[in-house]
Amino acid sequence: LKRAVTMDTSKDESKIAELHAHKECVSFCRLVHHDEVIVTASYDRTIGFWSSLNGEKRQTLAKHSNKIVACCVNEKNELLLSASWDKTIILWDMTTGQHLWVQPHNTLVTSCHTNGQHCYASTTDSGKYTLWDSRSRSEIASKEAHATTITCCRFSHNGLNLCTCSMDRQACIWDVRMHRKLLSLGGHVNIVSSCVFSHNDHRLCTASWDKSLRVYDIASGAYRLEGAVILENHDGCVSSCDFSNDDSLMVSVGYDMGLNIWNMNTYQLKSCFKASIFHCMYAFIIRLYTHAFVWHVCARLDVCVCVFGCLCVQS
Repeated sequence: LKRAVTMDTSKDESKIAELHAHKECVSFCRLVHHDEVIVTASYDRTIGFWSSLNGEKRQTLAKHSNKIVACCVNEKNELLLSASWDKTIILWDMTTGQHLWVQPHNTLVTSCHTNGQHCYASTTDSGKYTLWDSRSRSEIASKEAHATTITCCRFSHNGLNLCTCSMDRQACIWDVRMHRKLLSLGGHVNIVSSCVFSHNDHRLCTASWDKSLRVYDIASGAYRLEGAVILENHDGCVSSCDFSNDDSLMVSVGYDMGLNIWNMNTYQLKSCFKASIFHCMYAFIIRLYTHAFVWHVCARLDVCVCVFGCLCVQS
């Protein structure tokens, strides 16, 4: 664990820690158990549990035979689902470290997500998503959603809708009860790499290899007349995005080795961390969490996990 060096004291932002966690690139990370544990997954086929206080490894899970490309954790931090290029998803008990269920797919699994309860979604490079019930370990429904690879899927926070985005440059929102498409959102001119709902489910943000993010007001439908709000500051493909718990901030990371923090009330750039901070190939995925501090947990292709802290001071 490498202790942080303050990056910009005038803005009360600093890197808290840097953890060299895996032998290959890190594809997932998340703070769990009151932010005391960092869960990571990697192309080295393992899942790691680390103390966020001192960086010590607590546990390693290994069963996949190929790269782990995505994970998700249920609301109670009890179950973890991992998705791999070995064409399987595996459900894990986070307390015991035992795998509870292995579900094969016909093609490469590209992403997964949970509604926080018992419903899980997995997507494939064939453009299909499948919904699963973790209690019965059975399929609920499947849908041919896109013409090509689905890059990311995310449930809305009320669990009623699922957003999928794809290499076909589209993002689609689906009704998970009726299994029908509600919205098809275009505009990006390259692969849509990531999508996320705001915590109040009023907005949806998509990230793209066209170097931009698009924010859609799906509650009011204002984007139909005014278009999506386009956020541009990255010099390379944008790989991931996420909202803060109160939806006032959003973070985006990309191939330009940059991490941008956006004010979602004004849609203005609040802070920007660049290559001299990351010294890596590119930032891969982030999450935003907790109390007076907003944590940025960033998984990167140089097998590090960085934890950033931003003290939010209101005037």
